[in-house]
Amino acid sequence: IEDFRDPKVWTHDGRFYMVCGSMSQDIIGQVLYYVSDDGLDWQYLNRLTLDRDYGIVWECPDLFELDGKHVLIISPQYKPRQGCSFENVHSSLAFVGHFDHGSGRFSIENVQELDQGFDFYAPQTIAGLDGVHGEAARGTRIVHIVDIFLRRVHTAEPDRVLRTGLERSG
Repeated sequence: IEDFRDPKVWTHDGRFYMVCGSMSQDIIGQVLYYVSDDGLDWQYLNRLTLDRDYGIVWECPDLFELDGKHVLIISPQYKPRQGCSFENVHSSLAFVGHFDHGSGRFSIENVQELDQGFDFYAPQTIAGLDGVHGEAARGTRIVHIVDIFLRRVHTAEPDRVLRTGLERSG
């Protein structure tokens, strides 16, 4: 394991889960999944990696459920350009699919570039908008990028992340 970085922790069914960005010894981006019963002692669960066409280091992973799908956001370094997509050296990708908490396997249904803007890198999310929590917050995420807060409503239908609304809040 090289370049182990950017842990994101969440809870599911009374257990702690963590996803970390990394680079394999073969210089291919990957995320590593861990599980813990107490949030202190962690056990390796699994990893997700593709090939070098998806970058050499995957940074700032974020994994969450949205509208019955799981979304894994990563910021790969040096993802090759594809036509007019991935023009930035460091892009942000969303993998939409299903994460199995028991095995730590992420089944990818779709991959998409999140934003083609130059400064959209390393986004992280939290649930809800305007202080809404619980069931009322389902289907919404706040995306945080560097020191700018952008409010976007995200939905997953059926195999990609859609976003509506964009405003700066502060």
